[in-house]
Amino acid sequence: VTLMNKIKRLKYACYSANVTMSATSCLSPILFLTFRSLYGISFSQLGFLVLINFSTQLIADLIFSFFSHKFNIKLTLRLMPLITMAGLALYALAPVLFPEHIYLGLALGTVVFSFAMGLGEVLLSPVIAAIPSDNPEREMSRLHSIYAWGVILVVAISTVFLAVAGGEQWQLLVGLFALIQLIPAFLFLFSPIPELQSEDKRSGIGSLLREKSLWLCVASIFLGGAAECTMGQWSSGYLEQALKIPKVWGDLLGVALDPKGGSFRCQLFPEYKANRPETPEDIIASVPYVKRLLEAMCIPILEVPGYEADDVIGTLAHKASAEGYDVYMVTPDKDYGQLVGDNRKIYKQK
Repeated sequence: VTLMNKIKRLKYACYSANVTMSATSCLSPILFLTFRSLYGISFSQLGFLVLINFSTQLIADLIFSFFSHKFNIKLTLRLMPLITMAGLALYALAPVLFPEHIYLGLALGTVVFSFAMGLGEVLLSPVIAAIPSDNPEREMSRLHSIYAWGVILVVAISTVFLAVAGGEQWQLLVGLFALIQLIPAFLFLFSPIPELQSEDKRSGIGSLLREKSLWLCVASIFLGGAAECTMGQWSSGYLEQALKIPKVWGDLLGVALDPKGGSFRCQLFPEYKANRPETPEDIIASVPYVKRLLEAMCIPILEVPGYEADDVIGTLAHKASAEGYDVYMVTPDKDYGQLVGDNRKIYKQK
């Protein structure tokens, strides 16, 4: 095997390891609703899994950064995918190994694969940087872009799997991601890993850890990330369970409301809807609270002065379908039947 082939294999090992890292980074948020419905795990506990993930990664980063001279870097790099695989296996087997304390098994599995993720964060980039290249900046950019594409791939695979197989089969999904770890493990085993320079000793650790500003930043990162994932999943859970709108149907959502002052039809024909009963007071009183709820969930409110909500929905449905989107109009109004087309559908909540 030529040297160039060996170098290429090492690059592929780093790339595949970064893709598999993306699976472990977003696995718990993807399975939030599944764990909630199957095991009754609270959203606080689910958010704490994300916090465990972030915390463990940082701890691994700090340990390796300050004590890298104590590590056998080549062996650590080759063991990293296997550690990730072990963590995912423990995660998937949590209901079997800890039937009375499933959350404990999920947390322990998260600690194991998150520690491997932390090692990957501090090892993969130096390895790519140490490989001879005409354009090292491009290689480094490719490594990090592959991680982002890996997240997209993991989300797509997970969404399709859960929609087809059901949330009850989530362990098979995690098992699949665990087996994929064999790819970087095999590539690293048969790739020449370059010597990486590490300092013999890091000084000033104690003074750094005593800095209050450091821990304030750490807490902000961890708690902010956990809160974001938790609220995001609560929002999608509310839409699925309360409004009966499956989140697998799309990523773009907006709520159209009638504006104050009526529409242009009232100006053209003053008797428009004159015989229709008045809107109940309860509905009028609830509108401000509905708007506050939508704003808290970051769902756009679509109000156009002079036009009814039906006008807004119809216009957006036609424009979006023309751009190639599949459009679902959530309404029990049968008048929307005239808007139905190849990629425009009505979804009536059950």
